[in-house]
Amino acid sequence: MKIGLKPCPYCGGIAKGHIKTVESFKKIHNYYVVCTECGASTERYNTEFAMSQNGKFHVLTHKEAIRKTVNDWNNGIFDTKTKLLHMTGQEKMLWHTADLLKAAWYGANVLVGSLRWETAWELRKVAEERKLLSLSSGKDYDLEKVVKVLLDDSHVAELVASYLDANVAGDCKVGNRKADGK
Repeated sequence: MKIGLKPCPYCGGIAKGHIKTVESFKKIHNYYVVCTECGASTERYNTEFAMSQNGKFHVLTHKEAIRKTVNDWNNGIFDTKTKLLHMTGQEKMLWHTADLLKAAWYGANVLVGSLRWETAWELRKVAEERKLLSLSSGKDYDLEKVVKVLLDDSHVAELVASYLDANVAGDCKVGNRKADGK
């Protein structure tokens, strides 16, 4: 079966399909496509764990996993790391703000007391004070729309910007320790 992969939309590089095997209690095969030049990548799909499709859980076959990764690549559907690397500053700000608000709103597993936790809950507090979110409403909110309204507030924009600055600085420190061998 010949699989046609489009060139990388970011750099024009050659795309290549991969199967990475991870061994834990059994071998798990992860299928994905990656650019050989810039590293842009699709999400990884496996044939071991069920994924939700149309509200039902389904374990992919090997052919389905391959077809899904090829379809993702050819339709410009990439993993989060790839998307973040290629976003504009404004798109990153929107994405991170939505990610933080989702963590506080849906009660995602975030270390209590961490900068991520503190920032997320501050965002939720502002959204609730501005009556953009209310737990008692029973509504299913479009958090992307809430974020766009929140970012018009200079306090919120500064809060998210300082969170991002701290994360970038933290990443650099970790990277420097590794480079210095400390």
